[in-house]
Amino acid sequence: PTDDGRLVPLSSVARIRGESSIGTIRRVEGKREITITADALGEVDQQAVNAGMEAYWSSTLASQFQDVDLVVGGEFSDFSTLLLDILRVFILGIFLMYLILGTQFNSYSQPFLILLSVPFAFIGVVLYLFVSGTPLSTTVIYSAVALAGIAVNDAIVLISFINERRAEGVDTSEAVLEAASTRIRPILLTSLTTIAGLLPTAIGVGGYSVVWSPMASTIMVGLVFSTISALFIIPLLYGAIYDRTRRNAQ
Repeated sequence: PTDDGRLVPLSSVARIRGESSIGTIRRVEGKREITITADALGEVDQQAVNAGMEAYWSSTLASQFQDVDLVVGGEFSDFSTLLLDILRVFILGIFLMYLILGTQFNSYSQPFLILLSVPFAFIGVVLYLFVSGTPLSTTVIYSAVALAGIAVNDAIVLISFINERRAEGVDTSEAVLEAASTRIRPILLTSLTTIAGLLPTAIGVGGYSVVWSPMASTIMVGLVFSTISALFIIPLLYGAIYDRTRRNAQ
């Protein structure tokens, strides 16, 4: 209504038409953001899908939409963040293990020999993922971190025995050979009992679990490789290092 009480038709002051508009405008760092969601079709490698999208955007669409930036988020972004966090925790754990072992063995080199079991265990994990086609998931990563603490047990038993024999006056080479021959039974029994306990879960006795079965399989295969390294590779390296040290001292 006007001041004198007359009614003015809305069509005389405005044009009415139906159009679509953005219900909510989101901004990130001052830039307008539009979120597009999608689900992966079947069991595909999400990392490869995201890499393909980014490659297609860079090669084809980026030149057409120069004011638009593509940022891949969702589960892929969460997984990448989680991976970095777990990596930091893993590095801290390895450092603490080195400090504890260095204090226990009163040596700087022997903790390195013991911790060599960890990369050998990870080699087994990588081979397991490649052969079985199991995707790299958070479950596998968590089990690999747990494996790092399990894999060093055999090497600790072996090197402790070698140090005891050397303290009794036995030559390094003889101590290494004796440790490899006499400690093989307890080392194998320890590993085999652990593997036997994980085997039903790994093969899915009573039903396959997408969470627990890959975790058990990861620990099993990694433990096999760490046991092999403890029985063969670590004794050889121990003998080579301390024989060279003894010769240099002489």
